[in-house]
Amino acid sequence: MSPEEHFAIVGLSTATGELIQEYNTSAWPGADGRRMLIVDFLPSLKGAPHALVVGRILGGEQMLYLWDTSSPNLSPAFLGPLNTSGGDLTWDEDGGVLFELLPGANDDESGSLLMYSVASGAPPSPMGTPIALKDHFSFPQFDPLTKTIFGLSLASGGTNGYIRELTDLDPATGKVSTRGTLGEFYVDLENGPKAFDPQNRRSFYMLATSPMGQFDAVAVDVDTGKVLQFLGLCGFIGYCPEGFTYGPG
Repeated sequence: MSPEEHFAIVGLSTATGELIQEYNTSAWPGADGRRMLIVDFLPSLKGAPHALVVGRILGGEQMLYLWDTSSPNLSPAFLGPLNTSGGDLTWDEDGGVLFELLPGANDDESGSLLMYSVASGAPPSPMGTPIALKDHFSFPQFDPLTKTIFGLSLASGGTNGYIRELTDLDPATGKVSTRGTLGEFYVDLENGPKAFDPQNRRSFYMLATSPMGQFDAVAVDVDTGKVLQFLGLCGFIGYCPEGFTYGPG
């Protein structure tokens, strides 16, 4: 890689589209100048000025960082290599635990929820026993209010044989319970991005409405599982966004 070539996190003005910030991830500790793609960005759900960031060296290992977003020009704290398999991640900030869902929502079985200790000052390491999951559990999100992980499950029921449920998982006991149901409309298994507004108890998903890849952006009440609002987003899976995030305003 030439000296002028690098991978970066960029900041864009939402008013003008202008590039206003650029943070060279190839210069972060542990990257050693290699191309590093950011694959997960987990901001504090308490409003603290930091985020847990997962970077992947192209053709190589994954790295875990704690990034001070109040001083983004400074190099983040390098927590160490992260031996995960690229599953969907969520973070218990207070408990210092990173959760990974494997293999993912598009597979026939949900597989397991793995746990990694990400306590400050220590490299990330596996902890506990993976929790076996069922009913196509997907979109895991840690809820700091209940100290549990909620996600969407595809369960038996309804006139067409399946329903989507907002499912609650206690990582301390493995107990699974239902918070509520989204009903029969969003039962196709195509996966999409997620976001969580913990203050107003809303979660946001991009969910398929048909096997052909039509998607809605859906807001859900995380305490009841009820759909609050939906917006038709795209008509074909190849043209849908890879991610989105929630922001007040």
